[in-house]
Amino acid sequence: MTKSPIALMGIIPIFIGGIAAAAAASSDIGKSYHVYHRLGNDSNLTPRGTITIAPPEEGIGLEASFQPDSSAHLDIAAFDGMVENGALYTIVVLEEGDNKASSKTLSYPPSNAKYVSASVPGCSLRRSNL
Repeated sequence: MTKSPIALMGIIPIFIGGIAAAAAASSDIGKSYHVYHRLGNDSNLTPRGTITIAPPEEGIGLEASFQPDSSAHLDIAAFDGMVENGALYTIVVLEEGDNKASSKTLSYPPSNAKYVSASVPGCSLRRSNL
């Protein structure tokens, strides 16, 4: 059974519309994570920036990018105090979502937040030259 050119013309917009919908859906793929740090015994987590993982503009796979927070800065005196006291440097990565808090200081991630954290001795950072 063959299709007439007129019947095929009805299929083309559906096919093209499907491609457009697939392209739009792929541009919505990705996740963002807010990065915070804490120097020693300081109770507050300070924003450092945002990591975004998404498909690249062209090609396949995923691409990670880091955008520093505009207010991110390192307090050298606090860092030196952390090293002198043998305290830990802690980094926390908080998944973006309902707890979007990249622009404010946190006392600790909310209990319902998805996050990971790691701590290392401050002197290890000093030795690695940050």
